[in-house]
Amino acid sequence: MTLIDRVWSGRPPAAARKALHAHVSRLRKALLDAGGGSLVSRDGGYALVVEPDQVDWARYRSTVAAARTAARDGDDQLAAERFRLAARLWRGEPLSGLEGRWAEETRVAVTAQRLSAVEAALEVGMRLGRQAELAGEAADLARHHLERQNLVALAAQCLYWCGRQEESADLLRQAMEHLLRSGVTPHPRLKGLHTRILHNDDELAGPFPSPSPPPGDAGARRELVREMRRIWLERRDMGTRVVLRLREQPDAVWREFAHHDVSDLREPGPLVEQSVAELLLEHHNRRLLVLGDKGAGKTTSLIDLAADLLAASDDPAHPVPVILPLSRWHGEDFADWVVNQIRDNYRLAADRVRPLLVDDQVVVLLDGLDEVAADLRGACVRGINAFRTRFGAGLVVTSRTAEYRDLDVRLTLANAVIIQPLTVEQIDARLADGGPALAGLRDAVRRDPVLLEHLSTPHMLDVVCVAYAQGGEVSPTIGGSYDDYLRALLHRPRTPLPGLSATPPFDFAATRHHLTWLARLMTTRGETTWYSEHLVPASLPGPRPRWPLPATPWSRMAERVGMRRLATAVTCGAVAALLCAVVYGVQLGLGRSAAAGTPLDASPVFAVPLAAAVFAAVTWLLVRDGLPAWLRVPAYTVTLMVAGGLHKGVSIGRQAGAAAGWRAGVVGALVYGAVIAASVALALAVVVVVCRLDRDARWTVSHDRITRCTDTAVVCALVVGLSHAPARMAATPHDAVYALTAGFGYGVIMGLGGGVLLGLGFMLVDLDVVRPAARWRMSWRGFATACAAGAVCGVLQWLLLVQAVALVLGPDRGPVFGFVVAMTFCLVFALGHGLRPDTDLPVPAPAKALDASLRAAVGPVAGAVLVALVATAPARPAVVEYVKIALVVPAVLAALPTFWFTGGGVWLAHHVTRLIARHARLLPRDLPAFLEHADERMLLHRHGGGYGFRHPEIQRHVAEHTAPRPLTCRQGFDNRPATSGREPG
Repeated sequence: MTLIDRVWSGRPPAAARKALHAHVSRLRKALLDAGGGSLVSRDGGYALVVEPDQVDWARYRSTVAAARTAARDGDDQLAAERFRLAARLWRGEPLSGLEGRWAEETRVAVTAQRLSAVEAALEVGMRLGRQAELAGEAADLARHHLERQNLVALAAQCLYWCGRQEESADLLRQAMEHLLRSGVTPHPRLKGLHTRILHNDDELAGPFPSPSPPPGDAGARRELVREMRRIWLERRDMGTRVVLRLREQPDAVWREFAHHDVSDLREPGPLVEQSVAELLLEHHNRRLLVLGDKGAGKTTSLIDLAADLLAASDDPAHPVPVILPLSRWHGEDFADWVVNQIRDNYRLAADRVRPLLVDDQVVVLLDGLDEVAADLRGACVRGINAFRTRFGAGLVVTSRTAEYRDLDVRLTLANAVIIQPLTVEQIDARLADGGPALAGLRDAVRRDPVLLEHLSTPHMLDVVCVAYAQGGEVSPTIGGSYDDYLRALLHRPRTPLPGLSATPPFDFAATRHHLTWLARLMTTRGETTWYSEHLVPASLPGPRPRWPLPATPWSRMAERVGMRRLATAVTCGAVAALLCAVVYGVQLGLGRSAAAGTPLDASPVFAVPLAAAVFAAVTWLLVRDGLPAWLRVPAYTVTLMVAGGLHKGVSIGRQAGAAAGWRAGVVGALVYGAVIAASVALALAVVVVVCRLDRDARWTVSHDRITRCTDTAVVCALVVGLSHAPARMAATPHDAVYALTAGFGYGVIMGLGGGVLLGLGFMLVDLDVVRPAARWRMSWRGFATACAAGAVCGVLQWLLLVQAVALVLGPDRGPVFGFVVAMTFCLVFALGHGLRPDTDLPVPAPAKALDASLRAAVGPVAGAVLVALVATAPARPAVVEYVKIALVVPAVLAALPTFWFTGGGVWLAHHVTRLIARHARLLPRDLPAFLEHADERMLLHRHGGGYGFRHPEIQRHVAEHTAPRPLTCRQGFDNRPATSGREPG
């Protein structure tokens, strides 16, 4: 985000650059007059060069930190004095006069930190018995921030101690009412305090309990601690460890407000004796950068740091660690990304995460800056720096030294340390701990300096030790060591981990092959953790893949069009076939009871070939990404004309003669064709307007997506028409010409309604982005917006489809069914737009998120069916006779798209993607069993609901190198259990 974007919030005036230069000039003059630093141009922007103690915000934060430390140490007098000094530094509203999203977000974050400090100061003052002088100001502040439950509770208790019981109870009542209106359940402490004040509880008379837990949600801390232990420590490998040596590298970070320039890293300082945890907490203000070469032990150090912090987590003064792999950051707002990652990975709602970050209750451990895409690395550093400024949370970042050195920006942290290579003594001690199994390797290392250098990192030392201990050879190359390591892990006998069921045996070739493609799929998407339930079409290779696909009868075609496009097309084709076949079969099944000779007089058995035809046509359409340009206009024209006039013209011609039939057909084609085109355009306009007004980030509308919608509608209409024509002819073979023409015309009408709904669904739902949700909630604002637009659309559709046609052609009851379909669209769209996945809820246990999402869709689908049945009942007298019995069709048209909108689409896309990946020989048939098998063999490591390789270098090697043994046996792909309990070697 540029400075112009921040100042003018993306809507700069015409002379924005000139105005910005004028502002900068005035700011420089003000700084010069004040003698407080300078504003210099650097790297296409501006930097403030000033001493930290000359910036009131920096002085405020450091003074508050000193006050909190004094309060924790029990020195309330010193803490109160420091809090008073900090309060005198606060003047007015932060960034007053600046508008826009960036300014508002910064203002909110800074104000939240100030309120947190006020709460802490209020606690100190109450412990010192100064409630009389604090009560008035505390109550006024609490009334302006009723959402701050801790502040409200403190202010109410302060008022109560001053004898203002009624005012105290009223403040608590206002706060609870405000929270309930905002959809937040008041904390039990707040409710209990209100009850005790109303009952004049003697225990509230004082003194104030000291010291109280820090502001924030204590339950959130406990939940975060539990999840961190479950994900990172329960199955932590506590084998032989090498104590890492650290040196300080202070020039690797920028000091806040100091002059910043990027220079090469100098020689690191002397060795430090403290651990990373001691450096972080006691010396560097919870902000540290850890550098090292690949395999140096950066991630292991981070996990060890997390373990040390978790061991002291019972003390509220100690922060809770939270590990976030930076490989998952892809350029979004960094603060939002941190909140969303904690929410998704540690099962904590977003509204409970932000207070922990603001109140300095967590240390965010960011692993692998070098794993961020090279073109985004600099932006990531800037995002981390902005996050550090906005929030009080501690920060630890790890990165490879070489990748960090090449950046044009540095992290603004307290200090940096660099992990040193292993010494000869450390390597020899590790090999000696291995006993006789590693004696030969130890002897080889002593004699071979090249091998010694090869083992200078903890990761490579562990890899070679594991491989050699299981009978491997000492490989002179890194790739050879990895191959020996993988083979050793596969063949060494292991007892299944507690709580895991016995997994089906996968032989070496099958395991190596599937691991290779799993690593390739993860590498292509820049992922280091694999969630099986997030397998979507975008997970598969695109056209001209980086690695050739395994040989299958259709691999050449898959390489040409791309497997991801093929998976999307097959998913949409299956949904289109299901909808068209069900609607068609229901209409014909009910129509058999109507009078013979009607357009519905045909056997419902024809729904089977219809489904096959629709599946093939829609799949073909999406594989080639739409109709050919030369075919689009003729196809649209034919569809509209046929839907508008063919059926009507043939029916009238049969009754009143050919001339009347031709005349009715031409007029009907023109009028109905224009009306149908306007009706579809109106539906699309409603979708675009509602999505823009409500800013629904799930749904995006573009020209290409609208084209996909209309192409789908036309193809479905033509295919249903071509399928219904022979069905009608089979029912009335004595009048074949009439049956074929009338059947084709009515089939196009049937197919067009369902096709438009399908097209809208394919246009709005992006199968590559949507994720399973365990629960859906109703956004009443979104639902009301969609309903209001639907009401307007309904009035216009009635005027178009009924009144306009009647005005031109005379009374006609046929278009009423079209109006019913249009209102079905409004219903489905309103439900789909109003129902939102509850993203604040964590994804359920592995492989269960999809089932939960499917169950969550049952309620919305049942509601859509019920409403559609009730809504179509009044239309019975207004439609032609043979359509009355088919008014149940809108219920089907409402059910299936609602299912698609509320999780059915992602559920189906996942299973289609798995099917295609299995038949393409990329992933095994039983994917969960394979992942469990790889985890049990220590080839993968399970993190919560996901799986990852034990080191990024192992993932890279497995992805880039083909298995040393070719996969020739069919058993590897079938994944059938072997007859013996041992794996084939």
